[in-house]
Amino acid sequence: MKSFSQFLKEEIDLRGNQGIPDDFISNADRQARANLGVNIDDPRQLGQYGPQIGRLIAQSQQIMNQGLNREQLRERKDKLEKLAYDIVMSEYSEILEASEKPVELIIKFVEEGQVNQEIPEMSDIPSFPEQEEIDDPELRKAVDKKKILNAINQGEAKATKNIIQFSDLVKPGLEEIFGNRAEEILKIWLDTTDVANKLDWVFPLEMKSRMMKDMPEGMAGACQVKWEKDKEDEEESQEEQEDSYKDEDGTVMTGDQEDFDKITIKAVGIDFPMLIHEAVKGIWSLIKSGAIKEDEELAQLIAKNTSSYEDEAQDFRYGVALQGMLRDFINACKDANKYSQMALRIYGRLANDKDRDGEFTDGEFIELVKEIFSTFDLVQEENLEFKLNTEKFNASTAKRKIEALIAKIVDAEKEYEDELSKWEMEQQFGGSEEEPAYSDEDEGDFDDYLSGLGISKAKDVETTEEEEEDDLDTLLDKLSDAKTEEERAAIKKKLDKLTESLSEDGKRIYGIEIERILEATKYHNRRK
Repeated sequence: MKSFSQFLKEEIDLRGNQGIPDDFISNADRQARANLGVNIDDPRQLGQYGPQIGRLIAQSQQIMNQGLNREQLRERKDKLEKLAYDIVMSEYSEILEASEKPVELIIKFVEEGQVNQEIPEMSDIPSFPEQEEIDDPELRKAVDKKKILNAINQGEAKATKNIIQFSDLVKPGLEEIFGNRAEEILKIWLDTTDVANKLDWVFPLEMKSRMMKDMPEGMAGACQVKWEKDKEDEEESQEEQEDSYKDEDGTVMTGDQEDFDKITIKAVGIDFPMLIHEAVKGIWSLIKSGAIKEDEELAQLIAKNTSSYEDEAQDFRYGVALQGMLRDFINACKDANKYSQMALRIYGRLANDKDRDGEFTDGEFIELVKEIFSTFDLVQEENLEFKLNTEKFNASTAKRKIEALIAKIVDAEKEYEDELSKWEMEQQFGGSEEEPAYSDEDEGDFDDYLSGLGISKAKDVETTEEEEEDDLDTLLDKLSDAKTEEERAAIKKKLDKLTESLSEDGKRIYGIEIERILEATKYHNRRK
């Protein structure tokens, strides 16, 4: 019979996840040992890293508090909260502002040991839900999907160091607040992040999860996503309290997602990097909420098997690599640079449950992400890194599926921009409900007027539809589905014409894909 700890380890272990390549865990462990210099699951190293992170935290607090009275310290924290807000919004404002309902982001410092006081629902959520063994293969896929989404979410939040290092707002903001000690405290924060990352690997998973459970006052931060109604009364607040639960990445999710007037994301932390970490985690948790099953009983069963502290402890380790691979894969796809945060936009599309107008079933999601992760090799450069294998990438069906999702996003954004432009023109030049009659000469005069403003004439609808019909990826799909040699020849002729304008690399890549499809259809016909 399995012991309880064995059962928990099997339930949270990504080794058995159907969406993770078989060699991922061993490769990620190897990367951590080489790049971080840690012995995994070796608590003896706590004697080295524990005092080190303690000294860094003390140094940060000394610079933070030095020479300030209570009122001045509060003013400094207000400025840091504002800076954290500005940094996060510079990255994610387009995403949050695109919501149909208003999204409010609240970022707040808390004193050590007071995290639960700021998000009181946390103390009411079971730390060790009663997990159940899962025999149903479809339910297993749903659990595996949520674990992968959760790990990616936590990995993105842990990438806080990158945001702090490369945001143009950080250096001038900290100089205004800390003067000539700005660079010093920034280095302390970055060093603290590095040591904390090492501790994630040194702590045995069961030991860390027990600490998180038994010492909630030691938490450095937390976040909450709350779906709220405008009117507030005690009875409604009580209902929200009862509906609270901890999502698989530790985010507290509160309120009725079907009936709400606004969304509030609240991020709290004991230091500046933690504020950004929790804010980013909250935003990604909001985007991920479309993965929650509409069937409440099924959703609770999945949550029971993915929301313990053990899950969170493991996500801290492996989420960074998974998040990095997903982001690199998406960024390598056609038109990924058309709009900001394309990785998050695609993440949301992947997360959405099929019953919530999502693109993929749980099984299809599992197959897709496994193929994405399988296009990466662990290679030695300056460090051991997961690098995209170009040959595997170009040959993967995942590339075409992700590019199809990107095309939908680009089309939707273009349609929105066109509608916005039309509305702005109407506001600027006026309009009427009835379309005035005009001649071809009038149209020519108006075209000249637009040209003078630097505005190109809109393409005819027929031309746009033709271009969409002749899209390369659409034609590749049609080539795969063609039933006769005549159809294939006609489609290949169109493909040859479209690929003439591509670069030599582009021609080669699409040429390989076309030949692969033609060979597959020949083989299929021979089998018949």
